[in-house]
Amino acid sequence: MAAFSGTTFELRRPRDPFGAYDADMPGPLEAVLTNPWPAAVLLAVLAAVGQVAGARGGNRNLLRVGVGLLAAAAAVVALAYAVETDAEAVDRRSRSLVAATAPLDTVAFADHLADDARLLGPDRAVWLRGAELFERLESVTGRASLDQRVTALDVEPPDPQMPNERTVLLDLRTRAAGTPLLSSWRLTWRRASTGGDTEWELLAAQWLRFNQRPPTRETLR
Repeated sequence: MAAFSGTTFELRRPRDPFGAYDADMPGPLEAVLTNPWPAAVLLAVLAAVGQVAGARGGNRNLLRVGVGLLAAAAAVVALAYAVETDAEAVDRRSRSLVAATAPLDTVAFADHLADDARLLGPDRAVWLRGAELFERLESVTGRASLDQRVTALDVEPPDPQMPNERTVLLDLRTRAAGTPLLSSWRLTWRRASTGGDTEWELLAAQWLRFNQRPPTRETLR
């Protein structure tokens, strides 16, 4: 993101070998908890059908089923608001990470990073590590006033082989000294437990595109 590149940008879905991706559908439970309304509406409609059919036919069992389905619809919505899914957590962390870069808040930015965080190029080669990220970020924000916003964000479903990691595909539009810049990123978040609390820390940020082209190491300068 601008913090790493020293500029502002927007993420667009890359369609080339450097960063091609297609976000898969999330798991059914996570999908329902993230957006409960389709399931809740379906249950409410079935409840209404059961109530009408039960009332017309004098069937108490159908009336009970309708009440049960309506209660289930309410429970789905209540549970969705009470529980933050992993997808929602990494979505939140990704947006707050971007917010910490413009204007720069070094304390907030550092709070998002794993100790072994790294910046990767489009070919996954490591470009920067740890303290180097802060040095580059401070250099960039010191040269130009940044204003950036998330234009698209997709959370990929979990990899069964890596249950404690989640990947986010991010699009940003950034203005650096009045110049609009676009970028695409793949963020890898890792679940971390500290003091009994669970939070997600940024393990890697892969820079996929910069103004519709694969970035190079020269772009960092």
